[in-house]
Amino acid sequence: MQVLRALEDAARRSWLAGFLPLVRERLPWLHRALLRLRDRAVPVAEAGGLSRYQDRALRRFEALGSPLLPGDVLLEIGSDEAGAVLAGLAARFGARVAGVNPLVNRTQLPPATSGRPGQPLAQADARHLPFADESVSRIFSVATLEHVLGLERALQECYRVLAPGGLFYADFGPIWSCSVGHHVYARVGDEEARHWKPGKNPVPNYAHLLLDREALRRRIDGTLSQPLLEAVLAWIYDGDGINRLFYEDYLLAFERSAFEVVRFQPVLEHVPARTQRALRQAYPERREFRCRMIEVVLRKPPGGAHGRIA
Repeated sequence: MQVLRALEDAARRSWLAGFLPLVRERLPWLHRALLRLRDRAVPVAEAGGLSRYQDRALRRFEALGSPLLPGDVLLEIGSDEAGAVLAGLAARFGARVAGVNPLVNRTQLPPATSGRPGQPLAQADARHLPFADESVSRIFSVATLEHVLGLERALQECYRVLAPGGLFYADFGPIWSCSVGHHVYARVGDEEARHWKPGKNPVPNYAHLLLDREALRRRIDGTLSQPLLEAVLAWIYDGDGINRLFYEDYLLAFERSAFEVVRFQPVLEHVPARTQRALRQAYPERREFRCRMIEVVLRKPPGGAHGRIA
């Protein structure tokens, strides 16, 4: 199983995987078949309730090495209410864990999570962390930074609470400047639109960047009920569930931070030449529209100077 998971990780970063967003849009039946094949070959049932992307990020975080000491605290930015990642962190590292999420509803936490010592989950924003200076040994985040408003402020807070020499690991996306950067999530009654679910994404690739609200309305009108259509448009153009940062914005935020950038690894997708020309014409100050996901490892130096992204 470890070999299969390693192959899956490698495939995720291969040139072939870069065509999957195009396959998902134009050949949804083939995309569904590929996902079923992957799920049979590399199941996630044994991952303790974790989603595939959560399990993958935890394994890569764990591979960073360096043992933790008794009393060390691991902080998760963007914990879910089920607490699966918090439980995974506690089990894999044997450390105290804490999680923050501004949307979490404490009254709805399952007893196994809310009542377990050492696994507190706080309703808190990454820009205002309820922790003392240098009180956290490591920070972990998965599928969250694309939602964080005020990323530079959040990085300052993470730097403040992290102990010298501590690591901040994040695996996140899809980011705004990729094909599905709209990250659409809308639900009305029993209807839903989700960017990652086969057959549930009504938004054409890059339409959120190339079409204004009314043009997109005309493009997808008739494919959804009217209430769901309005919910999709509100999510893309009005909502604060995504931060709408382009690839270059993330580069700049990490470079401006006080962190040393240990790893910066984008996951790239194929952009058809015609689409690439249209994007560069619409955004002449932007150059990179292939990046859909980013894995970054940041380190708080024991001293002072921080590194830059190569």
